[in-house]
Amino acid sequence: MTRPGNRFSDETITAALRPFAVSRETRGGLERYVETLLAWQDRTNLVAPSTLDDLWQRHVADSLALTPFLPPCRVLDLGSGGGFPGIVLAVLWRGEPQAHVTMVESLARKTAFLRRALRETGGNGTVLDRRIETLDPAETGPVDCVTARALADLPTLCALAAPFLERGARALFHKGADVDREIADVPPALRKSLVKHPHPIFSGSVIVEIQPMAAARD
Repeated sequence: MTRPGNRFSDETITAALRPFAVSRETRGGLERYVETLLAWQDRTNLVAPSTLDDLWQRHVADSLALTPFLPPCRVLDLGSGGGFPGIVLAVLWRGEPQAHVTMVESLARKTAFLRRALRETGGNGTVLDRRIETLDPAETGPVDCVTARALADLPTLCALAAPFLERGARALFHKGADVDREIADVPPALRKSLVKHPHPIFSGSVIVEIQPMAAARD
């Protein structure tokens, strides 16, 4: 059975969320997010059209895959685009006083979508319309973790996250099976503190964790 206003069946949604045991309230928020994304998709290319039919597994569940490694905290999500993982985490952590997701996106149509998605879901987050390279850490406030998904290669992500790693944040990045080639080009000071976590649901993929730069130097 397909829910009104949603192209996905209850069974599809349940299967995608099952590994993460989300609450009924969180599921409702994620469904509103997906419905909002689908309404915007034709005018703003938020996800690759070829992945739309598998959106719950490919994008929502993949975003939730950070949660075994990431308790509710202050997250800076780089290049948030369609809101994966930023909006997903913001919805998941509604009502968590210690949690906040700051999403950075430079394209005006996507920042408009992200703000609309936060309003529709009550997600715990804000959106900065900036190029990542020009972002001043003073704009974000304290950051506990930097995230990014499908944004850039690992050395580039490390360079973008460096101002926050230097201030005590760690990083969690989604990466595929070929990540070892990228790791070879990561600066040695960071490489020694890098950990590859097996992806909780996608065999071969990994979550790359990088400790704060101060920890890497110890």
